[in-house]
Amino acid sequence: MDLSDGRAALRAIADGGPPPGWSRAAVRAAIDTHPVTRRRDATPDAALGTWDTPWHEADALAAALATAQPAVASWGDPCCGVGRLLVAAWDVWGAAEPERRLQTLCAGDIDADAAAVARDALACAVVASLTRAGADAARIARAALARLDEAVVAREAVDTLAAMPRAAAVVTNPPFVSTRRLHRTRGAAHVHALRAEHPECRGAFDLGVPIVARALDATEGGWLGLVAPAAWQTVDYAAPLRARLDGRPWVAVTTDRRPFGAAVDVVVVASGPAGGTPFAWTPDVAMPGCVPMGDLADVWAGTPGFEARITADALVEGTAQGDIDGWPFVTSARVGGWALRDRAVRFMGTTWRHPVLPRAAVASEARRLRYDRAAWLVPGVASALRAAWCPRPTALGVGVLAVAPHDELHALVGATLNAPGTTAVYRRMHPGAALSNGYVRLSVGLLSSVPVPDPTRADVQAALPTLREQVQRATAGDEAAATEATALIERLRAG
Repeated sequence: MDLSDGRAALRAIADGGPPPGWSRAAVRAAIDTHPVTRRRDATPDAALGTWDTPWHEADALAAALATAQPAVASWGDPCCGVGRLLVAAWDVWGAAEPERRLQTLCAGDIDADAAAVARDALACAVVASLTRAGADAARIARAALARLDEAVVAREAVDTLAAMPRAAAVVTNPPFVSTRRLHRTRGAAHVHALRAEHPECRGAFDLGVPIVARALDATEGGWLGLVAPAAWQTVDYAAPLRARLDGRPWVAVTTDRRPFGAAVDVVVVASGPAGGTPFAWTPDVAMPGCVPMGDLADVWAGTPGFEARITADALVEGTAQGDIDGWPFVTSARVGGWALRDRAVRFMGTTWRHPVLPRAAVASEARRLRYDRAAWLVPGVASALRAAWCPRPTALGVGVLAVAPHDELHALVGATLNAPGTTAVYRRMHPGAALSNGYVRLSVGLLSSVPVPDPTRADVQAALPTLREQVQRATAGDEAAATEATALIERLRAG
């Protein structure tokens, strides 16, 4: 079959003919092999943020949002691309009130060619969902023919969202285009207009921010499924969006994909209405009796790569000026298992013995507060996960992650990070994080998904005093205590 066959098949069914018996797999294969899809996959347009959602992410998102089968006023994808998310959503929702789903569909894409493919793809998905001839099938086919051309159109995402009634169900993978690239490709006036029209656009925002903000407007009382950069869980400019999710149950699952080969991990977010039931949605590696590390600790990254030069120029030698108001500066080379290594720090071509980052050099108040917290430090690339406990305020270099446990859970979190089995679990959960040299890379989102024995379990609570004592000795250099602590973690994680 070809995507262009969908309209003809719908017309034949509308006239009383039998459905052709197409499978969902055949429809998806036709989408993947379409010339427009191949062009977008082969040469993604970073200026427009065009990278189409893989099927496994589209299916996971549609399944998560369909847990309650919401009676929404409208549904769709304002950045539909070639229609993978629309087709995945139809496959889940289509059997329930198909005519109503067609009548309430509202979707679009800035790429007119992609929008045309999405229309044909959805036509084929409707055909594949019809299994027998009859009045019902003919009525659904006529509804599809009447609606698809006006329901999936070429337009800006915010215009599509503005056309959707509230209490909508939105599944989308919006474009993530930096302000710097927007300046180059669409002009300063466009960036200024976005800031003026959308109060959420602050700082070094990207194009996804106003789209998601308007999607949150459209889904008040409805459902939102979103593919976003994992960094949105922590970066300052996404704070308004995170605040909008307060009071709404939501779940974020990080995947192992990096669009355009960039250093951007991807997170899939599903959010329901305020007061609703949280989603029961977990990664593929099931760990009963465990919870994601992000539930027990705050996780953040150190100096952003684009600030490396500025940070390096601000460093001073602590031994020469011990009265400096600032933080000792740590790079990943100093992060060993359990404790920091006593060694020189090499950063941006300069070697320091006791580097200090002056407080005045850090403008972000959020980053200052993070540097002031005690935390486990984790190298962003390593052959195996390891963490060093750092009880004093410390500034972090590029490629260093920090995990600050909540309450009195520092021993549970630290022992989990240093347990040998954690690396094996991490590799299974995120195979795309493995590098060719046998190392793995970590990010805020990926590290937040690491399973930790649930501290509310009775056996875990009973083991915590022993674990705290073992971890205290391990961070002081006691190798036997370190072995005992990680063995205890493995027993607890096994249930």
